[in-house]
Amino acid sequence: MKKYFIILTIGAITLLSQTTSATHTTENESFPLQEVIQDNRSIEQTEKKETDIVKQTKQISTKKQEKKQEKTSSSSSNTKKTSEIKETTVQPQQEESVIQKSSSIFNDKQTTLIQTTFVKLINQTRQNPVVISSRLYSSASLRAKEANHKWSHTRPNGSRWNTTLTSIINIKTTPHGENLAKTTINYKNEYTDDEIIHIVTTMHQQLINSSTHYQVMTNQNYKKVNIGIYTQIKDNQVIVIIAQHFTA
Repeated sequence: MKKYFIILTIGAITLLSQTTSATHTTENESFPLQEVIQDNRSIEQTEKKETDIVKQTKQISTKKQEKKQEKTSSSSSNTKKTSEIKETTVQPQQEESVIQKSSSIFNDKQTTLIQTTFVKLINQTRQNPVVISSRLYSSASLRAKEANHKWSHTRPNGSRWNTTLTSIINIKTTPHGENLAKTTINYKNEYTDDEIIHIVTTMHQQLINSSTHYQVMTNQNYKKVNIGIYTQIKDNQVIVIIAQHFTA
């Protein structure tokens, strides 16, 4: 078993990497994308026919109308109360969603562009290509966030970084590696695709300029990868942290 560990600062980009090579590997598995099937069922509405039997007096008609208005008013009041209850129930979930999305200033399209650009550059560097594994997204994203609090392969809770992979692979037998990198850019309300690609290209170049990070990136045992991204705004600047997770 070989372990590589390095902390390297080049210009405005800080790098950190570690890889673990195992003597035995598990068989390759494919993870198909989950498809959401929407059940479109038509709802047939039946019409009820009303037949007048007798003529009602004005007094009875007036009483029924008043009763109907009272019922409508009561129903409207109940609907309003139900709506208020729903609002108080849904509100915390919306706030939680906002907190989760605040981990990155980039929207979903830009995040995808960052990931695909990194993988494209990684495969241009490697002899055999790696594929994006959706199963590695959660671990890579978590490690990018944790690296903002503790710049190390040791997690904030004191455990090793690869404990984030225990539900995905057997870390004792399956080769796996991690590259961390961070850079600082000027804060803007919006970033163009060209600007994002330039950020990724610069970070990738610094990674391959480091022999240890290059070894992790080009390890031929690795077949899968994903990129986690975390950003933090500080003093009108944005700290961008990425975590690359590789596995066999």
